[in-house]
Amino acid sequence: MENSQPLPQLITRVWLQARGLVLIFAIAFLAVLLVLVHVYLTNFIWLAFLLGGLAIIGALVDLALIPYHYRFWRYLITDDFVFIQSGYFFRTQQTIPMNRVQNVDLNQGPLLRLAHLKELEIVTAANSFTIDAVTEVEANQLRNQLIATARKARDENA
Repeated sequence: MENSQPLPQLITRVWLQARGLVLIFAIAFLAVLLVLVHVYLTNFIWLAFLLGGLAIIGALVDLALIPYHYRFWRYLITDDFVFIQSGYFFRTQQTIPMNRVQNVDLNQGPLLRLAHLKELEIVTAANSFTIDAVTEVEANQLRNQLIATARKARDENA
């Protein structure tokens, strides 16, 4: 997509923190699981190691792929459409006609709040589409732009 916008670089830190928390919980869950299996199901301790190991490997691979995830995540907003591209192995390109936009929501969890970022959710009658992160100032500007452009597009089609 020519002239498309990348996400703010800060989102990589937020993704790293979120995936790091998942890894910590996976390790804690594995520790509890191993204790329980050792006490109650000694014959199945290999299964607990296998499942826990796979969960930890999956979380580590997910951490390692953050730069690729960031590199291929882009969006573009025009007067007629919103284009969202994501994915590093399986690429997804979504096109949202402006006259289909019904609502634009801004979401901000604790990690996004610490980084001063917001998630932009574009809602249509059938689906909702998300731009993972934009700066707080840009989020408010984009929301207002999208609402005004969508209203104009619906009025022209009516």
